[in-house]
Amino acid sequence: MASRWLTFWVLFFLESTLLFADPYQVLGVSSDASPEEIKKAYLNKARAEHPDVSSLPKAEAEKRFKEVQRAWEDIQKRQVRTVEVNQDKKAAKEEAQRILESAWNENTFGPDTFKKLPRFKQLNARSPLSPMPNRGAKEEGEWEAIEEFLKKRETDLVREKPETLLGILRSIDGYTQLTGGSVKAIRGGLTNKLEKSVFENTNNKSVFLDALMERLERLNRAGAFLQSTTPTEERERAFENIPELFAARFGSSEASSAEMQVAQALLEHGFNRIGSNRVQAHELGYLIRSIPPALSPREKLSYLADFIQRLGNSSQDLKSRAERAIQQVFLKNADLANEYADKMTFWKKLTRKNTVCDLILGKLAIESGL
Repeated sequence: MASRWLTFWVLFFLESTLLFADPYQVLGVSSDASPEEIKKAYLNKARAEHPDVSSLPKAEAEKRFKEVQRAWEDIQKRQVRTVEVNQDKKAAKEEAQRILESAWNENTFGPDTFKKLPRFKQLNARSPLSPMPNRGAKEEGEWEAIEEFLKKRETDLVREKPETLLGILRSIDGYTQLTGGSVKAIRGGLTNKLEKSVFENTNNKSVFLDALMERLERLNRAGAFLQSTTPTEERERAFENIPELFAARFGSSEASSAEMQVAQALLEHGFNRIGSNRVQAHELGYLIRSIPPALSPREKLSYLADFIQRLGNSSQDLKSRAERAIQQVFLKNADLANEYADKMTFWKKLTRKNTVCDLILGKLAIESGL
């Protein structure tokens, strides 16, 4: 009985080797070889491995020849699929180009133009409970058309009204989760000039903060903060010149820095946007990852404590993440940790000389073990 099982597993292993072997390696060519090179390699290999001419035992020769045949058939199927994928991508790109350019030439281009794109319509038609549509050739083709259009029309687009540009940027956001190309383009700064125009030209505080919030969300979804090897530099680029612009236009005469003013305004704006729908609080997670890097340690503590206080009981996960961020600040600033730990004495709590933020920070300072 044992010998039968052994024979079965040996045969299974041999068949698996044949099924999962790299077909290009079997034929001795690279994966980017031309069809002519692949065919030539196949014919040479098939002649050499044919049981009628091979010097190997018949069983081994048949196995080798069978492997060559399978490799050839597998590559043929891949080539057919590649042609189909490229055709889908090309057709989607041409259709998107036609829609975008027609709207531009007819002076009707705007945020609603994107809603006419087939992939965008499919995305918007899905139910909130439906899964996100899979990435594919059509999405990549449509995104390539958008990217090329934005680069081609960028000089004219930056002159549009800030509200119009914000609408265009929101349409672009719909693709950040759909295509690998869009993720690379967003992280590479494709939308920077459009966003810069909004920040520099709007006199509406809400539009300014919406643009900043959506820039941070966009970068966060594209993995700019979480996946980057230089997250601090990514945050610096995201906030470049933003605090100065905000403070000059919407800031107050308070002593807090320009960075702290925009951070506090962003935090308040974010929580105002979710309003009474506390279920959406988890969407504010990017506010923890994208803290303005120029904030002082004390300002970072104040910002994060304010975040926890506003959060209330909405999301334990976000609260834990904010607490970990606070503890990281304490680990780098022992004197500051000791100062806040001292504020947690019973007498000072009893006389209520501490703010809620002080109590939060003092508790976390003690828990940090410093």
